[in-house]
Parts: sequence; structure tokens; C-alpha cells
Amino acid sequence: MPYLLFFCLLLAAFYLLKIFLRISRLQADLVRMASRLQALQQSLERVHGEMKAGLERMEADLAGASPLPGSAELSAPAISADEARARIRRDPRALLLDLRTSLESGRKPMEGALPIPAGELPARIHEIPRDRQPLILFSAETADIAEAVRLLAREGFKEFLVVR
Repeated sequence: MPYLLFFCLLLAAFYLLKIFLRISRLQADLVRMASRLQALQQSLERVHGEMKAGLERMEADLAGASPLPGSAELSAPAISADEARARIRRDPRALLLDLRTSLESGRKPMEGALPIPAGELPARIHEIPRDRQPLILFSAETADIAEAVRLLAREGFKEFLVVR
């Protein structure tokens, strides 16, 4: 009988040790996860700060805080879609530039338009023929149009119309 009691105590001690080891592993996993979460939080805070600073710069640009060097205020008269079509029919030099993303345009650019999403314009500006002006800009976002006019003016384009 004393052997049986000793064996039961030994078995219980073994299971307690096994449980303790499992708890220790779980605790180590939790510490690793907490460290990863902290690093992720720091990354998110950094990205948030960068985005906030970028947005503030864009707002300052749009408010006219940093106008284009050597230029007065840029203007782009607004025209209707019908006026844009009529202008393109009567003026072969006019070019319709669709700045919408495929998501905004429903995956279909406007008929006769050169589709370059506003976010891709700096990298694809070379695709816009220099001899085609005025540029008739179409976008769902006013900020995209303002930034496009600013960028295109820096590249030497001078005539702009905006479809509203």
C-alpha cells in the first residue's frame, strides 16, 4: 500500500510539472505576442503620423500656401460633360484626361479619354501628348484635379478645363 501511495504522489507530481511547463510555454508565447503587438502599434503610430503630415502638406498646397514658382494663381474653368464633348468634337487638339481610378469609373474610362488615375499621373505624365491642349480633366475628387493641374503646369501644360 505505501508503494501505491508513493506511485500516486509521483504521478500527481509529474502531471503538476507537465501543467507548470505548459503554463510556462504559454506565458512565453504571450510575452512574444505582446512584444509583436507593441512593435505593430509603433509602426501604426509612425504611419499615422506620416499620413497626417502628408495630409497637412496637401491641405496647405490646396489652400495656396505654396504656389507654383513663377506662376500666378492657376485656374481651370469648369465645364459640363456636354460642353466637354462638344469641345473635343470641334477642337482636335483638346484632350480629355480621365483621372478616376478603375474603381471610381466602374472599370470603364470615359469614351475618347486618356485614362490615367490621379495617383499614377506623376509616373505616367510622359504619356500625355505635349501638342494636345487644352487638357480637359475629369475626376470624382476635387483634390485630385487641383494636384493634377499643379503637376501638369509644372510640366509646361498651360490650358485646363475641368468637367463638373
